[in-house]
Amino acid sequence: GSRAATAGALATWTAAEAAAALHAGECTAHALLKAATTRMGSTRQLNAFVGGVLDTASRDADASDERRNRRRGSGDDEKAPGSSMLDGVPIAVKDNFCVRGAPTTAGSKMLKGYTPPMESTVTARLRAAGAVIVGKCNMDEFGMGSANVHSASGACINPWVARPTREDENGDENSSSSELR
Repeated sequence: GSRAATAGALATWTAAEAAAALHAGECTAHALLKAATTRMGSTRQLNAFVGGVLDTASRDADASDERRNRRRGSGDDEKAPGSSMLDGVPIAVKDNFCVRGAPTTAGSKMLKGYTPPMESTVTARLRAAGAVIVGKCNMDEFGMGSANVHSASGACINPWVARPTREDENGDENSSSSELR
């Protein structure tokens, strides 16, 4: 069965769950985009994204919803040629992929302000499949690293790794609390 399409749930769906819900008519691409951008804002302290929401995201979500409505209105099968399971699914890409109209820094100060004149193959194929590219993810400079701590935009914070509090670091055996930083 499918999950409830509540505003909070939309932001926790996997790409496969979002695609299934879109194709079943349980939500819209615009609703998924809104949930994704709300989640981006509420997790800003993690420094996972560089810049904000791409200017093209809303237009791409609207276009996806229009395509879906046209197919439904004409009675065409959702699996008809030209339709894609990614159509309307919000996706973020690393900042080393060139996205038309969006700055690309690859995590480096050297590329600050660079807006590429071309689109990368991966993002062109995602767009052709109807995916909604929401934003760009922070990364180690030029992809040289694996911990996302060496970026011109600052380190990413892993929300799943709890670090000990001061009490824990001081050896207080009665303290079992930890906090995310």
